[in-house]
This record gives sequence, C-alpha cells and structure tokens, in this order.
Amino acid sequence: MKIDESDSKKVSVKEFETFTAAHPYFNEAIEELISSIDQAEKGDLYFVIGPTGVGKSTLGKKVKEKLTKEYSVEMGASRSIVPVLLIEAPHPDAPKFSWKEFYRRALVKLN
Repeated sequence: MKIDESDSKKVSVKEFETFTAAHPYFNEAIEELISSIDQAEKGDLYFVIGPTGVGKSTLGKKVKEKLTKEYSVEMGASRSIVPVLLIEAPHPDAPKFSWKEFYRRALVKLN
C-alpha cells in the first residue's frame, strides 16, 4: 500500500499536535506540590497558573490521582476531606469574570 505525500504530512502534523514532551522537572514539581499540600494549614489554597499548554492540567490530574489514593481512607470516612479540587477558570478573553459561574463550577466538582 502506497501512502501519498499529503497523507504522510497530515499524519505528521497530527502526531506533532498530540505529542507531549516530558519536562525534566515535572515529577519533581508533582512531589513538591504534594508535599506542600500535605503540610498545608486548614483552609490553605494553592493555585497553579500559567499560559495555555504548559502542563497545568496534566500536573493537576497527576497530583489529584496521587492524593486521592493517599487520602482514600480519610475521604471514605468523611466527605469533608477534599485534598484536591481542580477548577478551570474561564479564558481571560471572556467578556467578564463571573463569580457565580466560578462557584457553580466548584460546587459541581464537589458533587
């Protein structure tokens, strides 16, 4: 089977668009954030901010995965234990920030 050049370019572009490179300090960042959360005072909040595509969502998912496992017993005993809550804020180009929408998203995540 012969693949013509235009199909080959489409595959290459698609592979490039979906490729994720591991940052050399990514695992270190995960462990540092988890350590900070483990040592947090009641009511402390941690924000991960940055431009699109730098790994904020990936970092959040990995931290949530590890802390959910780490705190599974406590979470089973009390619904008030929420080690991680991931909320994506609206894009800054949105017409205006809505606290109502922000809290709605938070409550949805909390079930």
